[in-house]
Amino acid sequence: MKKIGMIFMSIAICAMVTGCTKEPAQKTETTNEPTETVPKIEQAAENQSIYVEEYNMEYQLDEAARILSGKTEMVIQNNTDTAFSEIYIRYFPAVSSDGNILSAKEETKELAIKQEKDASTILVKLSKELLPQNSTKIEIETKTTVPNQTERFGYYSNHGKHIYQLSFCFPQLGMFDQEEWILHPYITHGAECTFNRCSNYNLTLDIPEGYQAVGTGDEKREKNTVTIQGKNLREMAVVVSDMLECDSFEVNGTKINHYYLNENKNSDNYMKCIREAAKDSFQIYTKYIGKYVYTELDIVQCKFSGGMEYPGLIMLGTDFHKGDVDKYLDADEYSILTAHEIAHEWFYGAVGNDQYKEAWLDEGLATFLGDILYGNSETKSAPNPASKYKKKYGMEYADMKDMEITQMVTTDTKINGAYDEYASPEDYAENTYDRASLLFYELKTSMGEQNFKKALQEYYKTYRLKEAYGQDLIDILKKYGAKDTILEKYIK
Repeated sequence: MKKIGMIFMSIAICAMVTGCTKEPAQKTETTNEPTETVPKIEQAAENQSIYVEEYNMEYQLDEAARILSGKTEMVIQNNTDTAFSEIYIRYFPAVSSDGNILSAKEETKELAIKQEKDASTILVKLSKELLPQNSTKIEIETKTTVPNQTERFGYYSNHGKHIYQLSFCFPQLGMFDQEEWILHPYITHGAECTFNRCSNYNLTLDIPEGYQAVGTGDEKREKNTVTIQGKNLREMAVVVSDMLECDSFEVNGTKINHYYLNENKNSDNYMKCIREAAKDSFQIYTKYIGKYVYTELDIVQCKFSGGMEYPGLIMLGTDFHKGDVDKYLDADEYSILTAHEIAHEWFYGAVGNDQYKEAWLDEGLATFLGDILYGNSETKSAPNPASKYKKKYGMEYADMKDMEITQMVTTDTKINGAYDEYASPEDYAENTYDRASLLFYELKTSMGEQNFKKALQEYYKTYRLKEAYGQDLIDILKKYGAKDTILEKYIK
């Protein structure tokens, strides 16, 4: 996730040195350059884990009542050496709205449930022990009001038209890893608390007539029922609206669908900005890191500030007044925002991590990839090509980064803290986004770009569709020449 206010830290520093001007994004032609062949990746049963092989979900969106209700069946596999008599379910609308778990069943047997101190955490007592190397099916029935708010879970109205942003609103199994349940408190906005394994998702969703649904998977529609199926997803998210139109294009054999609000259909600069930034950043990441793991990428214009990432889908917020977005658009900022959220498809979507405890692994890498690797590339849409940086800002790019490091990296710097270890949300963002991106910049410079690139490629290949911890990345970086003197400036 990225907020608009987090973008362009280097430019803010630059503004103290010289006057800054903005140049509009320019058009890039669609390309379909060949990429390396990646073997088909199947979800692997992780050692010593309890996880969901498949989520089968049936939900209804009641427009008149603003209610989302339905059932989720979880096919749960125990791949540990321990028998489980109880499990934890996460249901975030219990905090973000008035959501309730109406019932929990194991086959036909009603199960006892208990809400923990953090209301999104629900303890479920199983009808019998789930033995090692065995599976069971749990059905969770839920109901929640969709709140009237411009957040990742909420809805927005404009002259009788609506957009429903349905994420962090379906029940999921809590994360069990390294012999313990990892159950972080829910964060309403500005950060994430999730840590999920990959599962296969099958959702049928009844939607109002005249609406369409875009979700994390492949959509099929029959009358007013949409089926969304996706493999190797960390969560399900859906946008439902009667305000969306679509602009589709292809990059390196992957179809990218940009769903935009029809109130902005004549906003040419906005359309061009998103299209070209998506093309250019997607190409850069594919070449630099590895092949994208999903079949399509959906970019959906929503109503909130910043952006939010999901597997195969990003919500791109526009916190503007109603009407022509071009009147308020900063093309440089929105190019970077688009590139940042797309970068999460590699780091969060493909390579999972504990987003509450080690946000630097996904947010730091996404900021480095979006702000630096894409932002300073020689592509036409990049806001600050390195070759034009001095002319635009009055100093060389490397000198600017050195200034940032001097000003921002102090003895108090700690990028690897958990969310609740930071004094404020701003302190959290400065460390896990901005300072973490400076770490990766320093490593790229000190290791040499080829060694740094090889390290990221190995990290991606090793942990795609799995989960990684900070030490996993550090070990690979050190293998390719990362120095402790640099790592220890940032990681405490």
